Amino acid sequence: MLPPSHRLNATKEFQNVLKKGRRLFGQFVTVRYDFLAAPAKAKFGFIVSTKISKLATRRNRIKRLLRENIRTDFLPRLVKPLKAVIIAKPEIVDKDFWQIKQDLEQLFSKTHLIK
Repeated sequence: MLPPSHRLNATKEFQNVLKKGRRLFGQFVTVRYDFLAAPAKAKFGFIVSTKISKLATRRNRIKRLLRENIRTDFLPRLVKPLKAVIIAKPEIVDKDFWQIKQDLEQLFSKTHLIK
């Protein structure tokens, strides 16, 4: 589970990142992000719409996989604190942890957001 201090919760925070943030397009996800001031902690939000799957169990599984990837692999390696919203694409439905990790790794390393 992603620690509460690293979660985007407020609707305004989501809207600001979606409106003003930069975009990265991956095979399974789209990432919108905006940098924060130095002493702040990185925050992440996740969007998995009903267009991805009508079943809540599948949508929740996708969110769990995304959160776990961010928590274990990307939070400790971030270069700058940022606010990011990760939006799932329909291609993510039957992918496993490692395939999602590989897609996120390509996105974050391409833009030098991680070490």
